Amino acid sequence: MRKMLAGLAVLAVAVAIGFFAIPEPDPFPVVPLPELGDGPITLTVVRALNPRFDALSEDEFEAVLDQTARLVRDHVGLEVRFERGEDYGISDLFDLIPPAAEEFAKSQIYPLPRPNQDPNRLAAMIEEYLDVPEIDADLLAEEVAIFIPRAPGMNKSELTLALARIWVSGFGAGTG
Repeated sequence: MRKMLAGLAVLAVAVAIGFFAIPEPDPFPVVPLPELGDGPITLTVVRALNPRFDALSEDEFEAVLDQTARLVRDHVGLEVRFERGEDYGISDLFDLIPPAAEEFAKSQIYPLPRPNQDPNRLAAMIEEYLDVPEIDADLLAEEVAIFIPRAPGMNKSELTLALARIWVSGFGAGTG
């Protein structure tokens, strides 16, 4: 009888754990914005160095930081100072990307279309992007009018198909 009760107790605990299982942590947790105050604000700056490209010299890098500090002061009204951190190789930084973030990024990749490929799949992806509230489709239409002269007068479906056709054609002559 005790064995049966112990078995039922284990079964009850297993069922309870199933009902009250701890959810997996969010792979993209929200990071709160820092309180900046009135300044001065000190930021630590690191460089990601890619061996395929020439790196700025220390003097050039310092000039970029000085210009950035001036722009922030002039346009945002904050005094910013930069502290130099270490330089990192780009491959070292890519190794730090969490697997969940890497999988998400890879899921968002759209392979470059082949010439004369049907643009409808790409058009559907662009239309989904334009459905985001922060995206102003009218502003986008004005910006792409250089490639698609009639873009400002198009509805969203027409615009996305025209953009996809331009992309597939390699940004050749417009479809305008």
